[in-house]
Amino acid sequence: MKKKLVGISLNFDWISSVTEIQKGLNIDKIDKLLCEETDDVLEYISEKGGRVSIFVIGKDLERPVIKKYIKKWFNEGHEIGNHSWSHPVNLGSLSYKRIFDEVYKTELLIQEIIGKKSNGFISPSWSYSKKLAKALIKNDFQYDHSTMPSIQNILTRSAMALKSRKRKESFFKVFSIKLAFFNLFLPSKPHIVSYEEGKILELPTPSLFKTISYWYTPELLVRYFSKIKYKFLDKDGSYIIFHPADYCSFELIPEYKELFSQSKLTKTEREEYFFSYIDELFSSGHALTTMKNLYESINSID
Repeated sequence: MKKKLVGISLNFDWISSVTEIQKGLNIDKIDKLLCEETDDVLEYISEKGGRVSIFVIGKDLERPVIKKYIKKWFNEGHEIGNHSWSHPVNLGSLSYKRIFDEVYKTELLIQEIIGKKSNGFISPSWSYSKKLAKALIKNDFQYDHSTMPSIQNILTRSAMALKSRKRKESFFKVFSIKLAFFNLFLPSKPHIVSYEEGKILELPTPSLFKTISYWYTPELLVRYFSKIKYKFLDKDGSYIIFHPADYCSFELIPEYKELFSQSKLTKTEREEYFFSYIDELFSSGHALTTMKNLYESINSID
């Protein structure tokens, strides 16, 4: 039986995505623990025949530990993608020049480290706009998965904005009513976005009825989506987004725990949920692959 292809996207953001790194913080030690725990996850998936797309923040690549592991993971067959330079939560609302620079600067470092250009992009917190699409096309990206065309996107961004005092963005830098409703009316299926500059394949977050969208977090998985997840994942062009906070330890950064919703669960619980989830996907006939492979499978049909 042919396995159902599902992309797997690791949005490799951590402390620098939610707050400024304090002076005196042993960031190399924290990065090492993060990368070692990520290494365990990638090895587990690889042993089952899967591969992962790792979307990295540009300024994190300036740190030696992150740089070392990104090169290692690329050499092991995982895809490296672009997740912006500084992780502005409302990237799509910025000026075209700022968006372009966020993408371009990251791309220069990715090419320096792995020796080739990345193929795909995802915006922080699904912040998508026409300006972003044009900047990605100008940078010769093949695919993007920054859209979440559902009411859940509006609710999620509203919740993020209400917590913005704890993060480095203000309320109005997090939430844009215009962009939230712009995303709501975008197509729910994979589609080509084209402008004079060229075209790009947009892969929307798996959604149902423009109401709810699916990505991996232990709380969403266990409490709400455990019984209906295949209604999302069995659609063509479906994929799973997850983050380091879904499986990593907070033991070296306890003061930052409250910035991550997953911190309400213990590390053991997060690991147990995640590895059980991966096991179930493979046993149910799903093949976890890179976003690039997912893009190519859709592109070949088109």
